[in-house]
Amino acid sequence: DSVILDAGTTMMEIAHAIADRSDLVDVTVFTAGLNVALALERAIPRIQVIVTGGSLRPQQHSLVEPMSLLILERIRAGIAFVGCNGLDPALGVMAMSLPDSALKQAIIAAAHKSVVVGDASKFSQTALVRVCPFEDVDMVLTAGAPEPSALQLVRDCGVEVTIAGAPPAAVG
Repeated sequence: DSVILDAGTTMMEIAHAIADRSDLVDVTVFTAGLNVALALERAIPRIQVIVTGGSLRPQQHSLVEPMSLLILERIRAGIAFVGCNGLDPALGVMAMSLPDSALKQAIIAAAHKSVVVGDASKFSQTALVRVCPFEDVDMVLTAGAPEPSALQLVRDCGVEVTIAGAPPAAVG
């Protein structure tokens, strides 16, 4: 299978979880995050790690345009995990800069399924740049306890929201 991991601290945690899974073999992970790639290094050769390349953004240890976008335009991964700086009910998924937004857009476009990952605080935050509307993603995965009204506003936009560690909602 194939996975795309965005850059950032949340993606580092996902990378560690992937590397910890000894049952995962023949998985290719694409990432623009240098620290994400290094977190996966211990899983090589079970997991092939491909760094997309690009210009270094020190704050996130990420590689952005133009090279990362060229590679992402040429692949189609099974699933992508994308970080965010905010989840705005009116605007959708938000990022902190234009290069970060362009990278996230390319990641979403390069995957069959896209999951936006962010802690509960992202539900009550907005950010500078819009990445995409909620209909462009398949799921929002969060941890913690989002403020109920903010959570409902995001769900009202038609996006599936999964809270890690929460019991499945009762069907009724």
